[in-house]
Amino acid sequence: MNDAGSFANFPPIGFLIATKRVAEDENKVCFLYREEPMDAQDSGWRVFAGDESQAYLDNPENSGIYNPTVILTIDPSLRDLLLQPVGSAFEREDPTAEWKPAEGFAAGGGDEIGWQGIGGAWSLQISGIFERYEDEEGDHVFVTEGRTVRIAIWDFSDKEPAEVLAMHKEFIQNRDESEHPTVESFDLSEDGVARIGFIVLESDEAHTYKVLYGYTIIGREVAQGAYYFDNDTDREWALSTWNSVGVN
Repeated sequence: MNDAGSFANFPPIGFLIATKRVAEDENKVCFLYREEPMDAQDSGWRVFAGDESQAYLDNPENSGIYNPTVILTIDPSLRDLLLQPVGSAFEREDPTAEWKPAEGFAAGGGDEIGWQGIGGAWSLQISGIFERYEDEEGDHVFVTEGRTVRIAIWDFSDKEPAEVLAMHKEFIQNRDESEHPTVESFDLSEDGVARIGFIVLESDEAHTYKVLYGYTIIGREVAQGAYYFDNDTDREWALSTWNSVGVN
């Protein structure tokens, strides 16, 4: 039996709207979609048991705003689905069936690449298909299937710019290679922006993946990024996303 504590580390995606057939009657979910959020606190997810009549749905008292952990406790099968981007929609015939994309349903959203702020004057270019949130440490995280970006901005105001660059070069040169050897290393510095980094192979219980650790250094500030990708074909995506990080 699951409880809310089982999902304590679930990413803070924002609230969702569910019908009371799910949230109060505790029926499993058979249909959900994610539209453009109403505000910064809204995940955009709309969740249904699938047997609600139109008259039921037309009554606003039959739906409510809930923390995702409440709904996940009722239906843990939603855990991975709730991390999918705006525009996603899923359905199943009954609570024992497999989830599948909802055919012929358009929830809105887009995959255009655009600028997103990541703290202060820093920003990067990334596709709209990525789900975005801030973790407990304040890092900016962007997630979609097979790809993840995690970025933290550091201000070394007590050091000279040359010291900041030297410190990071020394770290890369002297890092412990025993667990995750370097696959590739990079120095893409130009026009007053230092970009130094490396790719390693990592794994967890589920799969093996690569990570580009890229440091973008401008003056005394550093954007420390980790660009995770499952497929080798996404190497250019990781490099391009890292190369877009800068101060506007």
